[in-house]
Amino acid sequence: GAISEAFNQPAPSSILPGYASITELSKTNINSHTLGPKAGIQADVPNAKQNIGTDRKKENSVKERNRAKATQVIDIESKKNFSSKRKDQVEKEIKLRESVYSRSAMSLKTKISDQLGKDIKDGNMQLIKKDRLVILRFPERVTFAIGSATLNQNIKNVMNRVRGVVRDSSGIRKIIVAGHTDSVPISNYWFRSNWELSAARAVSVVHSLLGNADIDKNMVMAVGLADTEPVLPNTSSENRALNRRVEIKIEF
Repeated sequence: GAISEAFNQPAPSSILPGYASITELSKTNINSHTLGPKAGIQADVPNAKQNIGTDRKKENSVKERNRAKATQVIDIESKKNFSSKRKDQVEKEIKLRESVYSRSAMSLKTKISDQLGKDIKDGNMQLIKKDRLVILRFPERVTFAIGSATLNQNIKNVMNRVRGVVRDSSGIRKIIVAGHTDSVPISNYWFRSNWELSAARAVSVVHSLLGNADIDKNMVMAVGLADTEPVLPNTSSENRALNRRVEIKIEF
């Protein structure tokens, strides 16, 4: 009251919100020697303190949700940035590996050209490079007699030189030997179909290529493809002769 008078203000009805007013005892009919049951306790102001607590909880909850959303946005952006960086890194690594494999394939192609240049020039074999793949293509006329799966003697010498080059090359992952035929059906005492003939020819080349086990046989696979992958349409005898072949595919 003294403070209120000093500042020319009316006396406050209560010290704290939500608590009972303070009144001079002389102005009441309260017996000063007898305290009432509610003396000094919180007045019946409707949920004042409770509302303050609830409002604060709501405010804190909103703040927490906002912080959570902000954190989620940051996490999403971070993941996007990480994914983008990771994708760029993976692409660079793939390009680097492909470049290394391609150079290894080119190195093998050069070695084979040096070792078997005469056979390539004479048409006994064809040398092809595709990205990380080196293909040695042998026509039927130098490898097998018509309808046979027994290797000619002269091609065995070629296989010996091929084996030496492949053995000394690093980075080879797989060697696929594939037999191919033309579309003319075959059925004789030895083979029921072009499937059997092409598979048997592939196996014969594998045996010759492995030789004395200088090459890891776990890398080698024999495949018979019959007439499913012709290099030219089977519309002429010349085309059919080119389609009858064996290929050694060396993959890095």
